[in-house]
This record gives sequence, C-alpha cells and structure tokens, in this order.
Amino acid sequence: MSENINNNNPEMEENGAEQLEQSANVSAEAEEVSSPVADKTSDGKKQKSTQKKPNAFKRFGAWIKNLFRGYKSELGKVVWTPKSELKKSTLLVVLTVAVFGIVIGIVDTTFYYLTDFIAKLI
Repeated sequence: MSENINNNNPEMEENGAEQLEQSANVSAEAEEVSSPVADKTSDGKKQKSTQKKPNAFKRFGAWIKNLFRGYKSELGKVVWTPKSELKKSTLLVVLTVAVFGIVIGIVDTTFYYLTDFIAKLI
C-alpha cells in the first residue's frame, strides 16, 4: 500500500498540470472581467468621464434628504409607550425627585445646625 502512494504516476502528473493550467486560465479571465475596460483607452491611459457630478450643494442636499428619510424610517419602527403609562412614569419620577430633595434638604439642614452647634462649643 505504501508503494502505491510513493510511486510517481505519470497520468496523475499530467492531470495535475492540466488542472493548474485551467485554474490559471480561470483566474486570468476573472481578472480581465473585473478590471474596468471602459475607463481605459487602447494605450492604457484613463479616459475622462463624460458624466458630470452634480454640484456640492445638490449632493449635500440629497445627502440630508436621505438622512432624514432614514430617521423617519427608524422612528416608524420604534414602539412608543402608551400615554397612560407615560403619565404614570412621569408622575413617579417627579414624586421620587421631590422626596429625595426633601430628604437631602433635611439632612443638609441637620448637619448645618450640628456643625454650627459644635463650632459654638469650641
């Protein structure tokens, strides 16, 4: 069995060489297809494009227009909270801020009078 593996088979070499040639031809054809032929002249120099780009203001305006279309599209996908739940959440936040404000005010006033009392003792 090891003899069969180590033997050089001329048919396999020929098939391998043919396959290499075919793959080289295919890759060369792919490069030719992907290269832009229309942009080059026969002497290899680039041709100038016959189409003019729109001026900068038109391009910028089109860019802004597409930007806002995208925004509108994305905002249409947003699932908005119902008004009743929004009112409840807003009321909860306002009350929580008020309560914490009152607590912080009480603690601040307490520490003010406490430090003032200690300062008078010294």
